[in-house]
Order: sequence, then structure tokens, then C-alpha cells
Amino acid sequence: MARFLGVSTLDRFDVLILDDIGYVKKDHAETSVLFELIAHRYENSSLVITANQPFKEWDQIFPDTIMTVAAIDRLIHHATIINVTDDSYRRRQTKHKHKHKGDQKNEQKHLNQQPAILLVAKPEIMLDV
Repeated sequence: MARFLGVSTLDRFDVLILDDIGYVKKDHAETSVLFELIAHRYENSSLVITANQPFKEWDQIFPDTIMTVAAIDRLIHHATIINVTDDSYRRRQTKHKHKHKGDQKNEQKHLNQQPAILLVAKPEIMLDV
């Protein structure tokens, strides 16, 4: 049986990476833990977060506006934000595959998706990208 030990058990890691946080719909308890993690690490440890949603759509990640605004506020306060608008390697492969198959419908569907990646870290940690 798994035990929840709290977010402080992750303090031993200098950097946590949360990849694609909006990919799977979370229930209220899961988003509460996510917010607790963000609040706990705020001004203490680094987070790197990727998301395919711009900030204006983060109300789909968190259950209410107040939690959404509070999470974004803590994340961007000491953040380096990188907005990637170029195609990901998966997207390039998909477009290439559909182009060769002549599948215009699926190719157009993938072209309409706009990638956006948010990278957040404390300024003291330098990332080579």
C-alpha cells in the first residue's frame, strides 16, 4: 500500500521536472497536491515545467481561478520562460509521415495544434539548452 509522505520528501532534489502538466485531466485532489508542490518549492527549490497550454488556458489544469492565478504567480515570479513555437520532433515526424501518405486531413489536424512550452527554474540554476 502506497503512503503519501508529502511534498517535502522531494526536497532532496535540486530540480524537479514536471513534463506536460496539462496532458491528463486531474481531479481536485491531484490539482491540490500539484499546487501544494508549487507553493512548497516557491523560492526554495527549482521547477522545470512544460505545458502545451498557454497561461490563459491553465484554468483547465486547476479547478478554480484563484488556484490558477496563485500557481502562475508563484511560477513566474523568479522564472525563465521559454515559449517554443517551432514544431516538436514528434510533430515533424507526424507531418512527414502524413505528407508521404497523402493524408491531408490528418496533416491539417496536426498543423492546427499550437505547441507552447513553459520552462520555469530558479535563476541560480543555469540550464544548457
